[in-house]
Amino acid sequence: MYESRNKLEKLCGFPNPHTTGDALITHLIEQTKNTVDDSFIKESTAKSLLLLAKWQEWKWSHNHIISRLLKVMEQVNFIVNDTGEIGISSNF
Repeated sequence: MYESRNKLEKLCGFPNPHTTGDALITHLIEQTKNTVDDSFIKESTAKSLLLLAKWQEWKWSHNHIISRLLKVMEQVNFIVNDTGEIGISSNF
């Protein structure tokens, strides 16, 4: 338990969170959007959101996690170049 709290404070800036899961999810997604080139942050956020989704009921997960991720995906434009490779252009 203490190791998790220390990692949460060190990596995400949440010291012993007195916040809601909703605020944590918003923070994780925003942090990932701001550091989109950092693969460690992207992977860590994905695992964190997966863990939260598995721990909560599916309705809560959908309302708080999936709906936010869909909003982020709406802001991303997928581009196909001449060679058929897919690229991403974001509106962040």
